Amino acid sequence: MASDNIAAARDAALRDRPWLYAEYLVGDTDDLPQVADLVRAHELNGLVAAGALGLGHISAGSFHRLWSAFAADAWFAVSVHEDLVEPGASDFGDYLAEFERCGWGEIVVRERFRHRLTMAGHPIHYVAIVARKAGSPAG
Repeated sequence: MASDNIAAARDAALRDRPWLYAEYLVGDTDDLPQVADLVRAHELNGLVAAGALGLGHISAGSFHRLWSAFAADAWFAVSVHEDLVEPGASDFGDYLAEFERCGWGEIVVRERFRHRLTMAGHPIHYVAIVARKAGSPAG
């Protein structure tokens, strides 16, 4: 299953690899009530969000509501701009600070990496985060 806010991304994926996704939704997950049911129906156990957190993309609240649809022991892997990952820097930085403290799960990898270079050759760094959901339902 995949989701994007841009219909052209879905159209390109379905054109180039029509066999790849059982479902491909367009829109904010908060505006797609079927997402939680699809997560359960397909028994998904992993959530990947590459560079989509913060910077006007997926909010921490929307991410948490989506993550809440996943069963215990599921995994997520996300990348977040380094300026947004610390508490107080963004809603997702605050969310990560709460993640383990509130018992929602365990962050097992947190690693800074060079995402790309600007046209001027300056590096842009992100932080890769991999976490496992707690063994009991998260709230």
